[in-house]
Amino acid sequence: MTEPMVRKAFVMASGKGSRFGKKPSAPPKTLSTVGGVSLLERNVRLIDQAFRPEIVYLVAGGVPEIVRRAARSFSSVQAKMIVIEATPQERQAGLLGGFSAIAKYVQPDEAFIAALGDEYYEGRDHKAFAQALAEHNGFSALCAFKPCQTQKDCKRNYSLVYDESTRRVSSIREKDGSGQGRFFGLGLAAAKGELAHLCRDYCERGAKASPYELINALPGPIPGCQFAGDYVNVNTTEDLWTARDLLWRKNKGLPDVDVVIPALNEEQCIEQVVLDFKRVCKQVIVMDNMSEDLTAEKARKAGALVVTRPMGGYGDAIKQGLELCTAQAVAVTEADGSFKSSDLEKLLPCLAFHDAVFGSRTSERLVQPGAFMPYLVRMANRTVGLFLSLLWPWHPAKFTDVGCSLRVMRQDAFLDISSSLIGQGPEFAPEVALELMAHGLRIVEVPISYHPRLGGGSKLSGNYKNSARTASRMLRLIVTKRIHK
Repeated sequence: MTEPMVRKAFVMASGKGSRFGKKPSAPPKTLSTVGGVSLLERNVRLIDQAFRPEIVYLVAGGVPEIVRRAARSFSSVQAKMIVIEATPQERQAGLLGGFSAIAKYVQPDEAFIAALGDEYYEGRDHKAFAQALAEHNGFSALCAFKPCQTQKDCKRNYSLVYDESTRRVSSIREKDGSGQGRFFGLGLAAAKGELAHLCRDYCERGAKASPYELINALPGPIPGCQFAGDYVNVNTTEDLWTARDLLWRKNKGLPDVDVVIPALNEEQCIEQVVLDFKRVCKQVIVMDNMSEDLTAEKARKAGALVVTRPMGGYGDAIKQGLELCTAQAVAVTEADGSFKSSDLEKLLPCLAFHDAVFGSRTSERLVQPGAFMPYLVRMANRTVGLFLSLLWPWHPAKFTDVGCSLRVMRQDAFLDISSSLIGQGPEFAPEVALELMAHGLRIVEVPISYHPRLGGGSKLSGNYKNSARTASRMLRLIVTKRIHK
């Protein structure tokens, strides 16, 4: 077995996240997902595959249990993972304190890898960095960098002076606003333990400094490795959108999608609905709430994954089903045939620029003869949508049909909001919308067709009495959540 170039790697697993809008009690931004995988896990995987360290230390700041719990689910990581906690003084010092926490685990002359856990990388650059590390013996530090596209790159990161003929870094400056920088440094670096011990000295004295600027004080050469792949320093929700969009658009064509169908006594139509959506979807999941007829058998025969168990209601069934999805996109539809897979195909392309796409049945021309969507119901849906928009006026989304249950979202978007969803019944539909808004995610509505039921009767609408009861539950949850947001 090949000896590892470095035996220890350290990943900064949590920070204040203030620019990310994180509350103190919220999970660290490193656990935000891109393509269903957290930024932290992505960075640990890249380091493990490129450098093969024996141990990857996750520097967890003040949330070690959250990071430890997340790390247990990391897949395809061969290195041993250990979560370490910075002291209160180190947490106050930010990134300098994170590097200070490393000092007790490395000797001054021992090489290690350090990385920020909130960065997104695409490409094979980590392999190139590992090769550069193998080529440069006797280094003090090795820095990863990219050319500045705009001066904003240097202001948000650290700039460096790089001599392309000698492949050496001669100067590093944190958040350089001079306008002179040609290259900006990334969060990935290799260094000798002397850097961590220097950071600890600064931290103990209460001095302020950037760990990357302190590289200037190290003896010996500082080589650099230029990265070519896509990179995002995820500081804000807009940065997270950028990272997700990069990955999304990398996958040409329509994304894989799983669809969830809540069902209760729908034997007359479930088989036809499953067959229709199997044409478009990677997986059709039927959440059967203990039907007393042949719903489960017919859905299974048509090729659906059927889950039969007692559930709290319509919303609970959908949430449980979405938690079983593994595709890039997750969709919801009805078991009664009132929506067709051809309309889901209309929604999917919009996910290239939005986190969620909702169908809207308020275009009278698209409501097919026999479908229950009279004028009063359309106006009620518009009213609830307007009410939702008024309560979150800063969000650009405008809703015309919050009750429409044909909708699709990126898996990342569902993971962002899933822990906040509490609705058990029909109020779940507007709750998803308001949680997406509260999390700053992008939503758009697309007009779709609405068809008459293929069989049975609606449990939530289908007549004015049921529709009024459903609207009342929706409004009650919207008001309750707005008060507590």
